[in-house]
Amino acid sequence: MSRRAFVLCGVTPGLCLTMAAAMAQGPGGAAIQGPPILRKAISASENLRYIGTRTVEFRRNGDTKQHTETITREGRRLRIDFPEGSPLAGQVIVENGFERRHYFPEKNEIHVSPPRREEVLGRLGRMMSHGNRFSFVVAAGQPVAGIRTEQVVVSDRAGNVLQRLYIDPESGLILKRSLFDPVGTPVGGFEYTRIDLDPRIDPRVFRLFRRGATFVTPFNLLERLAREHGFPAIALPASSMFRLEGSQVHKIEGNEVLIQNYASRDGVHLTLFQLKTNVSPDKMREFARKQNLHSLSWYAQGNTFVLIGNVDEATLNRIARPLMGGT
Repeated sequence: MSRRAFVLCGVTPGLCLTMAAAMAQGPGGAAIQGPPILRKAISASENLRYIGTRTVEFRRNGDTKQHTETITREGRRLRIDFPEGSPLAGQVIVENGFERRHYFPEKNEIHVSPPRREEVLGRLGRMMSHGNRFSFVVAAGQPVAGIRTEQVVVSDRAGNVLQRLYIDPESGLILKRSLFDPVGTPVGGFEYTRIDLDPRIDPRVFRLFRRGATFVTPFNLLERLAREHGFPAIALPASSMFRLEGSQVHKIEGNEVLIQNYASRDGVHLTLFQLKTNVSPDKMREFARKQNLHSLSWYAQGNTFVLIGNVDEATLNRIARPLMGGT
């Protein structure tokens, strides 16, 4: 499952866990507003220590998929294990605040990428800095993993519920999260079934190395994905100051689209869509317009490209110029 969330909601249900990050992107330094329980969840994240088991559920291409994972966390350090019987059994993920390593036993590969642990909290913080675009209502929660929770309901300006968060008021840990598409259909989330908030943790669990394993970078994965699906492996240049975090292929209107997710050091996200010539980019541009995002499209090497993000059009042009044949 890809955890990078840049969701093109409204285009196809299978993408409704993939363009929400950009919806919440805002300029750095904006004042954080919102209910105290949500501010506590964000501020407590650096100091939490726990071991827990949670169920993760998401929809992809109309199918609902589910798996169980065990989380070990100590501040910025994180480990995710998948139990026997899981479709992801044997995989291990470790983050240390600087990088993420994901071991795939069937390929004997270790995929190295930027850390992702703070994505959810960072996105919530950016949404809270845009109080006029989102509302946050505290409601009665429900027990999760035997712990009393407070519920935060996040909605858009029209009152459509985007997500529900169930937070432990003592620790600030988000114990349950439910996401919804534009018409209110559940599209993903997680829920802890067991949690230990005061565990003994061996620091060695945060090391991930295996002799003989192949290390794979995000660009290596982009090249592989592009080759398998017949796309040119075109990426934003290093001079853009945005680094590639992940790539995936989804279907829009029955046609494959290559999606690349990028982030800058200050937390701004961009998404680059590469479309086969028989797919119109209009829906991506329309989505960007409705979410107050900017977009830029161009045609190269037989395909159409659409770059979307919360930066101005001049910046998008500067970033994309090398891909458009400029310098």
